Amino acid sequence: QASRAWGSRAGERPQWPEVSIGCGSMAPTPLPAALLEPAWTWPGEVPDKVPVDLGRAFDVRSSAGFSICARVRRSRGNGPGAALQKGGPPLGWRFEAPSDSGVVAFAVWPQGEARTSEVDAMAEPASGTLEGEAPHRGEHDVGRTRLDDGDWHHVAVVFCEGELRAFVDGQRDGEVSLDVQDEASGEVSVVSRGDDGMELLRELLGFSEALDDAQVSELAAGSRTLPTGLYLPFSPADVPRFWRLHSRSSLPEGDAERGDQDAREFLVGVLGCTGNELQVEALCDFFFDLLETAQSISLTPRKTAVFVGIMQAVFALMHSRSKVSKVVGEPQTLSEVFLRFRNLLLSHALLPGDEARRLGIFSSAEVRLLTDFVASSLFAHFLLYQSVLLCPLPQVTVRRLEAVLERPRPPPELRRGKLLQQAQPEADEVPGGNAQATGNRELSAAVTADAEDTRPTEEGQASLAEHLDMHLSEAAAAAEAQLEAAIKERDKALDGKVGASA
Repeated sequence: QASRAWGSRAGERPQWPEVSIGCGSMAPTPLPAALLEPAWTWPGEVPDKVPVDLGRAFDVRSSAGFSICARVRRSRGNGPGAALQKGGPPLGWRFEAPSDSGVVAFAVWPQGEARTSEVDAMAEPASGTLEGEAPHRGEHDVGRTRLDDGDWHHVAVVFCEGELRAFVDGQRDGEVSLDVQDEASGEVSVVSRGDDGMELLRELLGFSEALDDAQVSELAAGSRTLPTGLYLPFSPADVPRFWRLHSRSSLPEGDAERGDQDAREFLVGVLGCTGNELQVEALCDFFFDLLETAQSISLTPRKTAVFVGIMQAVFALMHSRSKVSKVVGEPQTLSEVFLRFRNLLLSHALLPGDEARRLGIFSSAEVRLLTDFVASSLFAHFLLYQSVLLCPLPQVTVRRLEAVLERPRPPPELRRGKLLQQAQPEADEVPGGNAQATGNRELSAAVTADAEDTRPTEEGQASLAEHLDMHLSEAAAAAEAQLEAAIKERDKALDGKVGASA
């Protein structure tokens, strides 16, 4: 039975049952590691010796199997490393990496007879032992590769149908037959730091199912890429973390503001948004609404993570050059971006009669709901998003300086002011002034009267010219007559003064 589950030779892929990825149908491809949803996890640094009562959240059931993955680090000579234990003697289990002998170990209680597989019995001693040093194997050791070299290693144990296999850095490292019994009431305790304060454990994941070799290898490599080529910036474990941070926005005012800020900072950090402040804000607002919508329509974290990856690929496509635009170098058009979105969504949807070519993540109803959301947000304001993300305005720097100005002087008192009048020269003081003034007034009146007739005809223009010539002649004759009369009177008066003096 164990041979049927794990294969009879090292390196042979175990024949697991087909995993259902879609809705209501069995997919021929095992679930990618990027879409695995752990039963419980500590994504970052694990607290030191924190007992957590999980109840039945992580039961070890022989029928379903289980998997435990983590990244561990330990230096040689500093004793055992990280440990994860549930329950204790007489009922429970303990996962240790590295053990006293520097390899992966797994102990169960009540302790039965452990049988090492033929592959392990024929295997070489634990790698990393000194020359001439007799390899020491602990009672509960499963692996063969030493982990106490001071570097980080990805370790995993997978239990299925009475067989427990150990993995180091994505590769099989040993197997043993064990009888692991269910223990629902025991607390889970974690030892993540040594006596010297060194961090021993990170990224602790527990799965309530048995993973295959490919899935463990992808977890060790940190793969976020699906078989369709889609990269997932959000893992299924990241989505609930965002929802928990966002749920704090419904708390009282102070906590709500802090919760909303934490959720946005987490979102920007996971997506890796770059650009100026306006660009980051636009992307953050879109994905913030996307995650809210996904929660409102009851999408699972796995489906939400895939849809976030689809939309990030769509935004990245907007920076590419168009293949249909008449202008060389223009960005992707609305039709091109929508076609790419449609193909990505359908390649991850489960549609009747086309299950073999697609990774069935979304149902037909979910495809319609998600399409409506994107159509009413991104594609309804496509030019606006394009302008902000592709053609940002230059940053305007506002500088504020202080300047000392003199206080304005008060105005003079109006009670002491006098009205200023411009003196006009008398007409009699200028010889011929009356005649010239009269002629000027007549000329001005004639020009004003003739200007009122604005008919654009040749006859009117000729009449106006004749009228002007006549008035100019009359005014000139009157001025000459007045000037001659004044000269004669002055000459006569001058002659009289000369005669009297003689």
